[in-house]
Amino acid sequence: MAKKRIHWVDMVKGYGIVLVVIGHSLAAFNRRVSTPDIHSDFIFNCIYSYHMALFFFVSGIFIHSWAHKHTNKAIKIKFKRLMFPYFIWGIILILIEGIYTHNIQLIRIVELPVRPTLILWFLYSLFIDYLIYYFIIRITKNNTLVILSFSLIIFFIGSVITHEVKFPVDTTLQVISQSLYYFIFLYLGSLVNKINYTSMFTNYLVLLSAIITFVGLNWVSMNFGFGNFYPLLKFIVTVSGIYSTVSIMYLLEKYSFVNRLFTYLGQLTMPIYLMHKIIVELVSLLAIKLTSLMWPFALITTVLSILVCIIGYNIIKNIHLEEYLFGGVESIK
Repeated sequence: MAKKRIHWVDMVKGYGIVLVVIGHSLAAFNRRVSTPDIHSDFIFNCIYSYHMALFFFVSGIFIHSWAHKHTNKAIKIKFKRLMFPYFIWGIILILIEGIYTHNIQLIRIVELPVRPTLILWFLYSLFIDYLIYYFIIRITKNNTLVILSFSLIIFFIGSVITHEVKFPVDTTLQVISQSLYYFIFLYLGSLVNKINYTSMFTNYLVLLSAIITFVGLNWVSMNFGFGNFYPLLKFIVTVSGIYSTVSIMYLLEKYSFVNRLFTYLGQLTMPIYLMHKIIVELVSLLAIKLTSLMWPFALITTVLSILVCIIGYNIIKNIHLEEYLFGGVESIK
């Protein structure tokens, strides 16, 4: 029997994938136009302060049923849904990049088991974090306090490494540091079903406080930096961003149009995530001819790229290749 989908969760994923495409559209703009620098844009920095952590959080919400499966079956499920598309799209992206740059590096295909390419770090890190969760709940007998303490420790380690060392995105060490950094958000997501989230996500005072905290700390980060308080303040920014997004989507669930739009996109997060990078680069060539203004460019590129991804997904689905290219599921989970 198919599981009943929870609309607000799909809406959060749908909103999250829009942020991802916007972020890469802005990055494409920065490559086409040298000024203004997107890193000086407040909204860009707000997006990148939490949007990937949002996906780890949502991925943890339904982790319980998977985590209670037999080890071989559990690993097989996540390998199929995450790592199979990782390898397929890794080969595709490496070949396309090689054709574009006239320098196909076949060694990069050989290195895929230990070194991701481009956006695929996320699938690799998410797979690692699923495994960490699977084994840590058994080692600690699912002791919330112990796991939370462990999560905070590795978050601190990961945030220091990520912030201070700044490994390139396509290195093994970066994947490891990202896995350490993001695990706590996966675990926090797993705690959602243990609380009364209806009252939690409909508290307007808490929501307002979270929004003010999120906006305020992002402003501080841009203008002054976090200094020695980076791990703590970065954690607060990310959590406040996640809470604000989840709460707003939960409250907007009752509005039919918003519900249908973001639920639909949320069910296609995996296909959009895997296809959008290539499509954004192509669409941006058209968008830059239409406007040299940053946000109109980003809007055009984002909307067109998502539409092309949806068309591409439906073509792939009609020829029955979605199981191989997208792990047989319609969303990142």
